[in-house]
Order: sequence, then structure tokens, then C-alpha cells
Amino acid sequence: SNTVHVPFHQFLARQGHLGQGYKASNVGKLQLRLASFNIKAYGAGTVESLVEERTRNLAQVIYQSRSMIVALQEISKKIDKENIAHKALLCRVLEERDPGCGWTCTEVVEEHAMLYQRNHLAEFMGCEPADLQVKSRQYQHTGVPFPEPFEAATNWSRVGADPSKRYDYNMQGASAAHAPGTNRVRLPALFFVTNKKPYSAPEFRSIFVCSVHLVFAGGGKSDTRDEQLMHLGSLMPGPGYDCAKCLYALVGDMNSDASVGEKGKDLASSGGFGDKVMAAIDKVSPGHRLGLPEGAVTNVAEDDPKRYDEVIVHCEAITKNRHAQVYPKRGNMPQGKKRLEAVGSVRLKKYQNVHQAFSNVFTDHLLVFVDLAFQE
Repeated sequence: SNTVHVPFHQFLARQGHLGQGYKASNVGKLQLRLASFNIKAYGAGTVESLVEERTRNLAQVIYQSRSMIVALQEISKKIDKENIAHKALLCRVLEERDPGCGWTCTEVVEEHAMLYQRNHLAEFMGCEPADLQVKSRQYQHTGVPFPEPFEAATNWSRVGADPSKRYDYNMQGASAAHAPGTNRVRLPALFFVTNKKPYSAPEFRSIFVCSVHLVFAGGGKSDTRDEQLMHLGSLMPGPGYDCAKCLYALVGDMNSDASVGEKGKDLASSGGFGDKVMAAIDKVSPGHRLGLPEGAVTNVAEDDPKRYDEVIVHCEAITKNRHAQVYPKRGNMPQGKKRLEAVGSVRLKKYQNVHQAFSNVFTDHLLVFVDLAFQE
């Protein structure tokens, strides 16, 4: 039967106007809201007629989350080759929703990119927009990824017994380390933001973000992913970095539920495995914790709750007793008939079920954000 089509972005906007709390909480003046968002093969294989609607769906979630920085996963490299328009469209739609922010996107690094509000981020960093420096590159297990002041801000060379060598996320070519159906290794991406001040200056500020997408593998079980999770310490700043000068976040789709492997448990509540992951991090870079609380769910499936995504930050950068949050809350997502309306009955015929259709006009992940502040 024919179903009235109500795009997801309209559903969210309408609920917000009705005052039903669909927009995320306000952000403190001295805080930075940083988000992670897997946007499921954005720019690859999307039916041309869906591109704008899908972009508006993603943009509405980002806008209503009030995030200033968003680390994105699962972006097609086509965006930087044949389809630059996709990335520009996302920035343009965000700027339409929130004029004056100066929404900008970095180049695509592997499958990662970082969206940010240039104007507001510059204000947060205490500099003019023209002086905001944003660098990005692929993770490599040897050497220092960026020139000074990166080393001074992150103590990068102090991780590991051999200061010049970290864990090789190429996994020495292991097939399970590759994205499904490709020969491309899913390497982490690094993003570094500074306000162009020398590190010695009292007003120096920097932000360091590492975005990951770890292996899933058939059936979920993966010794490769377990090993990657146990080596997250290699993606961390060195011990003793100054949280008054550098905010750090390790974010992304870690497929952590699949490694925990206990129904109803996640990395924060699993005890054994989760504790081992965090202990391994603490050994090389003390003071960090999982941002999401126990029981947080980050996928969109109505009947199969999963926690794919994680946020790891320093205890001194996140307000005491505060947690990262999932947005929108699962209870605020369209359910049943409303989700079918977000897809439309005509479009549903192209897919196996409502979930697959909704994931292709939105994504199969929810956004995760955390509020951080420089230590005073």
C-alpha cells in the first residue's frame, strides 16, 4: 500500500518544533562538543535521487546534536575524486541550517574525514578563523605524524618501549584487516587542530582526534579486531600530555559489541575484556576512560540493539560524572509506521526490508558526542 513519505530530517525538525526535546542539550561556553558518526558508505553507491535527501537526514542529526567537530567514518574516496559535490553538499546543507558557522570538511583520509565549524571552533581556540590550522593524515606506526607543535602537545614519541615504533594497524597484510570486499586496509586517521600559537605561549591550544573503524568480519567474531582493541594505546598521546593545552579523543566504529560477545554487555560493562582494553591503554597513556556509559546503544535497528561505537577521552577533559551521549536517543527515532514513512513505500520495494531501506537513506549508526573542556 502507498505510504505518505515524511523524510527523516523533516520528522526530526517537526518533533523539535513541538518541543519534545529532540534537540540535544546546550553546550557550555567553555566546552567543545565533539562527535563521532559512521555515515555508511556516504558517496558510494547511493542512488542519485537519494543523495540530497540522505545528506539532509545526516545534516539534521549533526545540526540538532549541536556538535562543533564531527569525526566521520565510512566515507567513499570517490568524494575526493569524482564526487567532491557530496562533501560540499553536506557542508552547504549544514550552513543553511546554522548560518555563520563556517562548516568545513577536511580531505578524506582512507574512509575518514572531520567536519567542523571553522568560525565557532576558532573562537573556542582563541584565534581568528584564518589562524585556525587543521591537519589530517593517515596513521602510521613509525615516526611522528605532524610537525611541531604536535610532538610538544601530545608527547607522541613517548609511547612504547621503542619511542619510534607503535602498533602496525596494517596487521602485516592480514586479510581480516581489510574492509569487506576490498584490498584496502582500514587504517585510523589522525586530525590535529591548533590556534597557530607557539606551544610555549600560555594561550596555545590544540585538539587531537583519532578516528577508527575496526574489523567486523563474518559472523562478528574476529581475533584481528580483538588484537586491534588491545593495541588502542598506540593511538593515544604519550603519558603526561597537558590537558590544559591539548584535548584528545579516540572515537569511531570499533564494533566493540562483537568482541565483548556477551548478550546485554558492552565494553563498559563486560568486566573482563573491557577492563583489559582500558588497562592496556592506561599502561602507555594513563588517565583515560570510556565516554559512553554502560548500556548505551549506537545502532539504529529497532529490534537488535548493538553498541558499535566508542569514545575514549582523558578524565581531566570531561566534566566529572558526565558521559558521552548517543544522539538521537533511540526512543526518539521513528519507530514502526513512522520509520516506514521515513523510507516511503515506493522506495521500500528496492530493498529487502525497512531497516535496510532506512539505513540507505540515513545510516545504520547513531551519532555519539562528548563535551570536553581544557583543564583550567
